[in-house]
Amino acid sequence: MIDAGKVKKPENFKSDLQYILGMLQYKKDKSMLRKYIQEHKDFFSGLPEDTYEVVRVMLKSEWRLEEPVQDKQTGGINMCKALEDLYNDGVDEGRRNILLELLKEGWITLQTAAEKLGVTEEELKGSLAKE
Repeated sequence: MIDAGKVKKPENFKSDLQYILGMLQYKKDKSMLRKYIQEHKDFFSGLPEDTYEVVRVMLKSEWRLEEPVQDKQTGGINMCKALEDLYNDGVDEGRRNILLELLKEGWITLQTAAEKLGVTEEELKGSLAKE
């Protein structure tokens, strides 16, 4: 039996499991996880779908690619692109939340918030009304 999160030398494994176990070492440190994936870009840019599913389950990831990005050469799922998109979505959401908080507290105007978010004032008002 293997405790997947405590494997010290995942490079001793000679299959997809090597990379999955490597990822698990960094599942609590997003920046190190991104670095690990970038270091193993050749593998993660063309994951077979079943390996993608194992990675998702092992990392206890709630997110699922709505439209998986297929690698043109391997036909596998490009996990690098998927994680980059997920990261960028989080950055955008954080930026939006900060701007909305500044707006609610009166530090910026509706016009400024709308400009920074790339929407019209009417769209922003509608979005705020739904929250």
